[in-house]
Amino acid sequence: MNTQNNNQTLSTQAQVALELPEGLVVKNQVIYIDKMLEATRIRLSTKLNANKSNVDLCAKYMGLIKSYAALLIQTSGNLDHIKVYASAILKRDSTLRIKALCDMWLKDATYRLKPGTIQSYTYALRYLKETLGEELVVVLGKKVVARDFFQAYVQIKPYSFQKQLKILLTSMFDLAVNLDYVEYNPFSALEVKSKPNPATFRNKSFTLDEIQTIMSATIEDSTLKTYLEIAIGTGARPSEIIALSFESFDHKAKSVNIRQGFSGEVLTTPKTKSSQRVVYIDQRLSDYIFELSCNGQKTGFIFKTNLKPKSLVRALGESFKTLLKKLEIKTNTLYGLRHTYTTLNLQNGADVKIISQMLGHANTSMTMDVYNKVQSEGFKPSFLKQEPSLFEYKGVNDE
Repeated sequence: MNTQNNNQTLSTQAQVALELPEGLVVKNQVIYIDKMLEATRIRLSTKLNANKSNVDLCAKYMGLIKSYAALLIQTSGNLDHIKVYASAILKRDSTLRIKALCDMWLKDATYRLKPGTIQSYTYALRYLKETLGEELVVVLGKKVVARDFFQAYVQIKPYSFQKQLKILLTSMFDLAVNLDYVEYNPFSALEVKSKPNPATFRNKSFTLDEIQTIMSATIEDSTLKTYLEIAIGTGARPSEIIALSFESFDHKAKSVNIRQGFSGEVLTTPKTKSSQRVVYIDQRLSDYIFELSCNGQKTGFIFKTNLKPKSLVRALGESFKTLLKKLEIKTNTLYGLRHTYTTLNLQNGADVKIISQMLGHANTSMTMDVYNKVQSEGFKPSFLKQEPSLFEYKGVNDE
């Protein structure tokens, strides 16, 4: 009797020392699975000695059992899904989870991709970890499961984010195939079918009258005003504009040197040689930037803010939409100003070759493909070599 009591005491001490998770108990120095099914106690011996490594092993596989139980409940008893899960478990003894594959992809990507490109996938990686991080790669590597996930978690997102998730998942599972975690990539054949809603997505050129209305308005937000001045006068991309410094502008030459831009939160050089360029500006914009430099700090970034680059662009975009609503102009995006720069210049007779160079396009066909609504015949000499500028407007608030 004393021996039995000593064993029970030892068993209790072992449970405390090993910090057993729920569902595991130690009896006679052996690990047992102990669960209640309705009013019936089920206790199964693992035949493993009670030590930390064996407890961790049992806890790990109990976690897998719970994970698959949850997955089977989600399938509502669909036999095809149950077969997929079962075959995934039996065919490959792999416990690699999606969150671990995300980390492996990120490590592999550092050797292949630019920092800015990797940074652009930060939110998508976080989304995958939060929604599917605990799932096994071998399970998601099945077509039927991948398709269901894609419909449930990807196609509910905005179009651009859907495309990014598709690219990321395809790249991740290409890596999983190469490392022999799965036999094939189920995401390579899936398609992003959603399209942008034209009612909420404009991204087109403003008319000259609209531009004159915008720039003649009283704009209390000095950051937005400066952004609009530069965007309309250079046609640069938002990521390039917020990366400009006062040193980028040459007042005497009336030009701006574009050599860098933000990709996510990372300041990088443009991906193509043509994107690194000198853009010629009119006297008015040159004077505007010169006055800014005289009234404040003469060096460093023009847009000084505590916001991160991506948040700054988003904030500028929202302020711009608010301004357009106030002026009763159809909603548009910041990128629409880049289209405006090109369209109005081409309509005014600017040389398409010069415009292409100012935009940083690799060739003129790219420019005309994007702006195919602009007539391409009978161009006059480029206004870029003339004064006054096309964008002459009266009553501009320079305060």
